[in-house]
Amino acid sequence: MKHPSRVLFAIVWLALVAPPVFSQDDVEGVADVPYFTRMPHFHTYGGFVKDFDAYQLTDGKKLFNVEGKVYQTTYRQNEAVSSTASQVQIRRNFLAALKRIGASIVFDGPFVDFPDTRSDVHIVTAKLKKGNAEVWFEVWPNENEYTITVIEVQAMKQDISATDMLDALN
Repeated sequence: MKHPSRVLFAIVWLALVAPPVFSQDDVEGVADVPYFTRMPHFHTYGGFVKDFDAYQLTDGKKLFNVEGKVYQTTYRQNEAVSSTASQVQIRRNFLAALKRIGASIVFDGPFVDFPDTRSDVHIVTAKLKKGNAEVWFEVWPNENEYTITVIEVQAMKQDISATDMLDALN
C-alpha cells in the first residue's frame, strides 16, 4: 500500500462522520420511561415527567383518573431502517413485557370516548401492584411510533401552608 496513513485516516473519518448520517439522536431533555427498554431502532421524539399530575386512562368501559408521578415518552422509528415496526408488533412486545413483570392487562383495544387524539386508537392499559406500590401503564402504538405513559401512584405533596394567615387571624 502506497499511503497507509491516508487509508487509516479515511476509515477513522468514516467511523466518526457516518454514524450521525445513519442514526437519529434522541430529543434533548427527553428520557426513557422507567420499567422498559425501547424498541430497537427507535429514538425519543417527545415527552415529559411531572412530579404530580392526574392522567386519564380507560378500562374499556369508562375513563378514570390516576394521580401520581407521570412519565410520558413518545418514540419514533429511525428513518434509515429498512423495515418498519407495525402497531401490532409494538403492542404485542409491550403486552409480553407487562405480563413478564406481573402487570395485569386492564384493557387492550380501541376506545372511542377519549376526548383527545387517543380516541378510537388501539390502547393498552395495565396495572402493576407490588406491596403498597401501584403503577399504571398506557401504551399507545401508532405507525412507526409509540407513546408510553407510566403513572406511579402517590399522594400529592402539600407545598403551601396557610399557617401565617391563620396566625394573623387569631
